[in-house]
Amino acid sequence: MAIDLLPDEKSIAQTAKEFGVSFRTLRFYESKGLIKPLRIGTSRIYTSDDRVRLKLIATGKRLGFSLAQIHELIGEAAMKSEPDENERAAGSSLTELLSKDQIGQQLQIIERQREELDQSIAELKQILQRDTTSST
Repeated sequence: MAIDLLPDEKSIAQTAKEFGVSFRTLRFYESKGLIKPLRIGTSRIYTSDDRVRLKLIATGKRLGFSLAQIHELIGEAAMKSEPDENERAAGSSLTELLSKDQIGQQLQIIERQREELDQSIAELKQILQRDTTSST
């Protein structure tokens, strides 16, 4: 049975395609309370508010935040706004939702990860160079 969607509503297939994620990922985000699609029978309907949250999730993930941290940020945004503005507040830019301390902490984590990656790259290059020179 096909469901008639309003202009701002999308099916799970359309939403997954728009955000480059799997159906499973969308269902996982729902199970974690990050998004709350409408349910009609077994179908999920994603509104513009869900898509705003998905954009925030994508930005948070790209910046290295965990889903738990992103969930907390979305919740903080909702708490600061009027009830009917909750979803729009969640769509604020991530930088507006983060404190300078949170940004600084995340920056330290990412810089530490980069140092570890640089060390791993150097080690792998040494191994590759050693193997190349010993086989010739």
